[in-house]
Amino acid sequence: MSLPSPRVIESDAGRIEIRPARPSDARGWIDLLVEVSREDRYILLESVNTTRRELGRIFRFGAWSDQTAAVVAVAAGKVIGQLTTTRNRNIYAHTAEIGMSVQSAYRGKGVGAGLIEGARDWSRVFGVEKLVLNVVPQNARAIRFYEKMGFIPEGHRSRHAKLSYGYEDLIEMSMWVDTQDGA
Repeated sequence: MSLPSPRVIESDAGRIEIRPARPSDARGWIDLLVEVSREDRYILLESVNTTRRELGRIFRFGAWSDQTAAVVAVAAGKVIGQLTTTRNRNIYAHTAEIGMSVQSAYRGKGVGAGLIEGARDWSRVFGVEKLVLNVVPQNARAIRFYEKMGFIPEGHRSRHAKLSYGYEDLIEMSMWVDTQDGA
């Protein structure tokens, strides 16, 4: 399967390219995750354990496959946003879990929407019908963004994530890729 053409966003932050990750994006991807993980208790990631070499290999062979996608937002040659999709298995194979982060200076500038559209493009190509994510309840800005993109809350998981400082509740949200109600 060939990779899709990059999508370009023109914003007040400049030209931003949304595309599947390449091996050369591995360093920027890791740097972004490290930066975002230091921000507070809004991200469900405390450390990055993947090396650039491992991630580059993943991007070379699996950045756009029927099981997973890795999508980046790049501005001036720097990775400023990332999104992963991972298809679920068996009776859940019509669904995929997503995780996303955007550098703080680029939030509210169309980057997140571009990344979600990249996930929707991947979903359409590989027959995924529903995208699912988890967000901590206190991240009101992210919840509003996801709702604006068409995600709806589906459940509240009490003390579902165990992090170094304790437990976090999670709100599960989902979006049907081509319909609002899955019909």
